[in-house]
Amino acid sequence: MCIDAINPAYQSIVNRCYKISRQYCAAVNDCHEHGVTEDTPRMEKLWNALEVLKESLPKRELNNLNAQYSKIHGYTI
Repeated sequence: MCIDAINPAYQSIVNRCYKISRQYCAAVNDCHEHGVTEDTPRMEKLWNALEVLKESLPKRELNNLNAQYSKIHGYTI
């Protein structure tokens, strides 16, 4: 994994956030390529899962995740 948590206890949540975020981005790209509206059940499920994980992280960990993610992808989760 290319993003490190500040506290190792949160590393697995950070990893899952990253993985789900990349899956969501891939789903958005697929929809745009095929001309499908963005409100697909798969995308909604991924977005909701990501929001639940983000809510379980302390603010400091979420800020750290967004900072590292932004350096890699140019935008935050």
